[in-house]
Amino acid sequence: MNINGSQTGSVFVIFGQIGGIGATFNVNSLNGFNGFRIDGDSQVLTHRLSSVRDAGDVNNDGFDDILLSGFQGGSRHVVFGDDSFGASLTLNSPNGSNGFEVSGFGSGTDRDSTGLGDFNGDGIDDLLLGDSARSTNGLTSNGRAVVFHGSKDAFDANIDSSALSEDQGIIIHGDRDNLNFGIGGRHGGDVNNDGFADLLIGAPGGGNVAGGGESHLIFGDGDALFRDGAAGEALNGDGQNNIILGAGGADTLRGGNGEDSLKGGTGDDILIGQGDNDILIGDAGDDRLNGGTGADMMRGGAGDDIYTVDNVGDIVRERFGEGLDRINTTVDFTNPGNVEFLVVASTSQGLNLTGSVFRDQISGANKIS
Repeated sequence: MNINGSQTGSVFVIFGQIGGIGATFNVNSLNGFNGFRIDGDSQVLTHRLSSVRDAGDVNNDGFDDILLSGFQGGSRHVVFGDDSFGASLTLNSPNGSNGFEVSGFGSGTDRDSTGLGDFNGDGIDDLLLGDSARSTNGLTSNGRAVVFHGSKDAFDANIDSSALSEDQGIIIHGDRDNLNFGIGGRHGGDVNNDGFADLLIGAPGGGNVAGGGESHLIFGDGDALFRDGAAGEALNGDGQNNIILGAGGADTLRGGNGEDSLKGGTGDDILIGQGDNDILIGDAGDDRLNGGTGADMMRGGAGDDIYTVDNVGDIVRERFGEGLDRINTTVDFTNPGNVEFLVVASTSQGLNLTGSVFRDQISGANKIS
């Protein structure tokens, strides 16, 4: 709507009233007591204000906040709730006390952002800021999603989304060209019933069927530490429950003593879970997956993958036609299927190995490479 004559768009906030507001309402009657108008600014939100979302209570002051985006602008704006407003305000002067701007987003990604709930378990609502058209880590249109943490501390007026500290939030990058990861992000509820809000992110360029797309569900966690690297990087976790994401090159990802989730990219990756029960996903490429101690779930994906199994509770998952794969085991193990080679480690004797319903090769080994 061009109510202010500048073609920057406007948003109308109408306060609820006891007894309702009637069948019709004239927005020109907004006066700060019954509601107010927010106008876009052409220098901040180029052309028009186009998307409005409930941000939750990002600054933990007891008032709900508003998340706004512009179609061709590179920023997201948060307007803090308050008990006193004028009849109108313009998004050209955030000062950290009345709201803030998060910059650095691509054009046409205005509808990729939303309130997320409490993702990191600190009791304060967080934001999901999608940027599905962005090219990062040497990839093209792979996309990214920014999880911006709410805080009771003061905010800067202007925040660069590409330079967040770990306290401010995390950035999750798509791992393939033209994935457009970050579109249509939504609060995923609490899927695993752990008390933390989960994150659901779309990626229309993915999926096993052309044009089918894919969705990514990421569990919230108050103890989790996120690492997200560039192509060909070595990333290490710590004693927390880490979520470590590779990129398009040959990455080396190591967890720690927590329950870690490691996901490679399209390169030939090395994934090492180390302590506790871990989840390792190699994705495309010839990957090596070793969960370490604990009962681990490992999935190599497309490519010729090598698994190290050292716990009878380890789980290996492969699909038909995804390459020539091998399991190196030091414990009794049954081939889960779609893995062509089941090999006994040279230091292990008297193991019971069982093949699958498919044609497998089971053997001992003097050396495992």
